[in-house]
Amino acid sequence: GGEGVDNSMHSQANIKQAIDPDLRGVVFGTIARQNRSEDFDKLIRLHNSSTQSDERLSLSLAISSFKQPEIVDKALVMIKSDAVRLQDVSYWIAYSLMNRHAQGKAWEWIKANWEWLDDNIGSDLSFYRMPMYVARAYSDEDFINEYKAFFKPRLNPAMERSYNQGIEMLEWQSAWKKREYDSVKMFFTAEGSRKP
Repeated sequence: GGEGVDNSMHSQANIKQAIDPDLRGVVFGTIARQNRSEDFDKLIRLHNSSTQSDERLSLSLAISSFKQPEIVDKALVMIKSDAVRLQDVSYWIAYSLMNRHAQGKAWEWIKANWEWLDDNIGSDLSFYRMPMYVARAYSDEDFINEYKAFFKPRLNPAMERSYNQGIEMLEWQSAWKKREYDSVKMFFTAEGSRKP
């Protein structure tokens, strides 16, 4: 299946001809789902050599999609490197939060690097949306207190709306999960037991 994709990645010069621009994001994501460290390294090289903003974002999504903890750590470390442009930092964070295998590490990274984020992208609209990015990633009632404890002391007027929306999102996501979890689980259990 994926051998043709892997072979086309050996030459960075041929990548643009080998993969239709409209399909690159899907191809990069498919490669990332194979979870091979050598593919991670190839995707990094492609990202770092690309000059096209949309291609770099597609690659950052793929790079942030691996599930191995050591690769997740490498992707998070890249955020503060020269390889990631400051205007792309929030994408890397949001993509990492969307990855259930990276979510916890991404949240810890945000907390540990908050001062750096504030210093480097603190005047950017994406920085003010950071509470929403975090809230979208969680649906546990227990997380609401952790969310409030971290963001409330760091609030500024530009971030307040995003913070409040994040609380609302966490509350309705956790209420939905509490209300519907058993019926959803029962549905998939019943569907899984059906014979084709």
